[in-house]
Amino acid sequence: MLKRRWSVGLVVLCGIAAMHCLAVEPAIQAGGDPKASAAEEDEVREMQAKYRKEWLQRQADEVQRGNKLLEEEQRERETAEEVVAERLRNVDSLLREAWLGYVNYDARDREKVRQMFEEYLVKNPSSAFAPEIYYRIGSMYSNNANRKRGETFDRQTRDIYFTKAVDAYGRSYSPQLDAARSFVVSSGDQPLDARLAYYDWIIGFETETGPSSVYPICSIHEHVTYGTLPARTEQQIAAMVVNMPRILKTLVPATERLVLRKVKNLDELKQIIQRYPDRRIGQLAVRIAEQWERGLVKTALDAVEETVDSPAFAGSGQAPQVPSVNAGPASPVAGPADSAAWQSSGMSRRWTLLGLISGAGLGGLVLAAWVVKRRRRKGKSI
Repeated sequence: MLKRRWSVGLVVLCGIAAMHCLAVEPAIQAGGDPKASAAEEDEVREMQAKYRKEWLQRQADEVQRGNKLLEEEQRERETAEEVVAERLRNVDSLLREAWLGYVNYDARDREKVRQMFEEYLVKNPSSAFAPEIYYRIGSMYSNNANRKRGETFDRQTRDIYFTKAVDAYGRSYSPQLDAARSFVVSSGDQPLDARLAYYDWIIGFETETGPSSVYPICSIHEHVTYGTLPARTEQQIAAMVVNMPRILKTLVPATERLVLRKVKNLDELKQIIQRYPDRRIGQLAVRIAEQWERGLVKTALDAVEETVDSPAFAGSGQAPQVPSVNAGPASPVAGPADSAAWQSSGMSRRWTLLGLISGAGLGGLVLAAWVVKRRRRKGKSI
């Protein structure tokens, strides 16, 4: 028994000795010298301090570089503001006063604004803003008249100034020129040739896509508000040229409707058919003439309304509306096809909503049944 105890004790002592050897062996392999370990720790701390110093220096350099960039941006901003301020000082004071009076819609004195614009043109007869000034004056007697302040519609004055604007603008596209021509052409006494000349001017921009196709002068608003120089930059003109197809997508069908709604007799329809056999306006004219000759409509306007708003031409005739200053007779008018489509879409929305409500109610019932069943099970288990 004593021998067995000594044997167990000997085994335990041998195990302790082996564990000690295993713990000491790595230290011996690594050098085992406490002084060497301390030296290594010092070296590591020095490296860490070095790296931290370098990192802090990089951070300081980044901050300094950022401050320099901010200072440069501030100088550039101040320089740009000085340039704008200088340009604003160069804006004619009479033009500024007239424009501010024009845009002050709710408190505008129309006759005073007109007088200031006219006075400016007398002092600056070759001003680049003359075409737009003519348009703005005419608009105060037409689409921009403030009836709440007693500004009545004056067709004669409107046509005088819009005609001056058309002559001054030339053939390059401008939203203001388009609005002026649209109003003038919409007058009931305009001959067919005048209406078709306006249409030819519009469709001409489908092929004329160079810089000369757009009016190169900025608006009075840009000039007075931001000090923009009258002549547009090449980049601005290029952007306007790129945007022309989007404008024409709305403008061409709108102009076709304007021209057709002013048709007076069957002879005018035949002229349109002969002149534009491959264009949509010619196809519309054919349909209108057929209805008219067959006696299906009483007047030309009835035939136009029946045809231009029919579903057969909805795809090619309708175009998305874009905000523009040419809000006038050339704007597309919603017809029966648009109304039917709207009603149809409304019905589909109501059925969709009813389906969603029914689905939600059914889901609620299923959930309630599941909760009741679960509670019953818990009651039985208790």
